[in-house]
Amino acid sequence: MVTAETASNTRLMAFRSSVHENLQIQSTLIPLDILLLVMDNDGVRDVTIKLLLSGLSHSQTGVRYHLKRMISEGWLALSKGELDKRNTFVTLTTRSRIALAKVETDLSDAFKKDARVPTP
Repeated sequence: MVTAETASNTRLMAFRSSVHENLQIQSTLIPLDILLLVMDNDGVRDVTIKLLLSGLSHSQTGVRYHLKRMISEGWLALSKGELDKRNTFVTLTTRSRIALAKVETDLSDAFKKDARVPTP
């Protein structure tokens, strides 16, 4: 019999597997946190490097390291502000949008499979 706890563990493992496969995030969750913060603000407000550094609970060094790597690998892009060229904005790329959509689909599928499991 599948319990609610087992179903929850299965969904978490499906999420972790999907993140590993689609986003290629290995031993640290800093890149995932960066992607989620940028995604969460997409279309709502511009995400600056300053916002990333202050909005995440990781060291500035760690965030800067992973941000540079993610930009060089095509996961994120930088752009200058139109009105104030001192502002640098971080945006999702097509690559990251496709990968995040795949993770969302995988997670949704995992929840649908376990929807029939009774909750306590």
